[in-house]
Amino acid sequence: MNPFMSDMELLGLAARRLGMEPEMLMQRYYGSILDAEHEFEEFCRSGRLQDSFRAMLRARLNAMPGEAQESGDAGMVTVPA
Repeated sequence: MNPFMSDMELLGLAARRLGMEPEMLMQRYYGSILDAEHEFEEFCRSGRLQDSFRAMLRARLNAMPGEAQESGDAGMVTVPA
């Protein structure tokens, strides 16, 4: 995994590899719909994930067995305007 990918690319890659929408990943991590919605709105506004969430996504992706390293085409998350 590219250590220099943007947070948007990281979230898109994690969502694709784990087979769920970015909002659902956030809901599972934060434990509540309201917290996840707040963090997703913050992400849409700033383009940055919370440090602990970013670290968890990287660790989870690095631990996935049998996954080929992906190129720079990590996929993008659609951020509502």
